[in-house]
Amino acid sequence: MYINKIMKQKDMSTADEVAYKNSVWDERGEMHKLLTQATRVLAHRTGLVSIATTNTGDIYFAGLANLLDIQEFINREMERQVFQRLEQMEYWERLLSKFGATGDHDIYFILGDEGYSDPIYDSCASIFGEFESNSIKGMIGVVGPKRMHYDLVAPQIKYFSTLLEEMMREQKLGVSV
Repeated sequence: MYINKIMKQKDMSTADEVAYKNSVWDERGEMHKLLTQATRVLAHRTGLVSIATTNTGDIYFAGLANLLDIQEFINREMERQVFQRLEQMEYWERLLSKFGATGDHDIYFILGDEGYSDPIYDSCASIFGEFESNSIKGMIGVVGPKRMHYDLVAPQIKYFSTLLEEMMREQKLGVSV
């Protein structure tokens, strides 16, 4: 199910916001490096699997080792399903087009299979935020257990997706030359 604003989110501290910005600042001039670093940082900060995808067909993910520490993913079949899903660009394109159709640059919670019959959402959940700059549209987020701390993770994704969009626009990333 897709849910916007299901709870009061905790605000990120200024120190956390600065830490996020500093962690990707040096990579802001090149899209590939920026999104690679962004997924690494988000995975490290949340302890979950982080994913970024763009409408140009790029997929970035980090934190796969984090799955080994999450009880829901100890099941080998579940791990296999998650790994397969990470590499299926068609799946991410469908999500990106579905989210983009709302026109609402907010965060999205996927907690069940409404609209997508996908067995991985029996045991896990995702939170994604959109970013857009010039001709590039994308999303960044996490996959984790349904019991993740949404109130802590959601503000991080919201801030990071907004930060990525600002950096990409300032650097004119995605502009055809």
